[in-house]
Amino acid sequence: QVRLLERQRACSNVPEANRSEGVDWRRQSALAGHSESILRYALGQSLGIIEGLEVEEARRFDFMGHPGFAAWQREAPSLLRRMLAEGRPEAAFFLALAYSDDATPLNGLIRDDPAEAAAMRLVLGDFRQTPSAYDPLRGLDGRQRQAAIARHAALRDTLSRRAMDRRLLNQGSETPWLALSPDAGYTAPPCRN
Repeated sequence: QVRLLERQRACSNVPEANRSEGVDWRRQSALAGHSESILRYALGQSLGIIEGLEVEEARRFDFMGHPGFAAWQREAPSLLRRMLAEGRPEAAFFLALAYSDDATPLNGLIRDDPAEAAAMRLVLGDFRQTPSAYDPLRGLDGRQRQAAIARHAALRDTLSRRAMDRRLLNQGSETPWLALSPDAGYTAPPCRN
């Protein structure tokens, strides 16, 4: 609650016109291929989606009335997949969540797929410095296991060619992706649109 109040206070002086304009800038930057913008736009941060999950019930879904919401719904899933295809492993973190459930607005735009979720978690395991006791393949049937293993192999090849140098994972990004687990939450920094 204290963090929420601090965030609301910090953002209270930002004029609404600037916030709306920020969504357009973030979208343009994301569509132009700037990876940090792709990630933040896909997560809906400019629309207040991440923050919207933490605010009081009366304002929780305000982002749905934003003029940029329909465009975000169309573009966010493909932008996140594009980011993964370009070798950005942090996209695997959010895709692992999205393929697992519909707990966030972004997750609700991506059809649940246990094999894809497991493949993304296997990719994340490739980047962890310490082994995890969690088995991403647990609970999958034989067909799903095979699909997850094949997809993981393809992704590992793509990521190893483009981003396996662990030093690249934290450059130009505020989030230490290696420290995240696929089941951890993510909180946006205050007023970062």
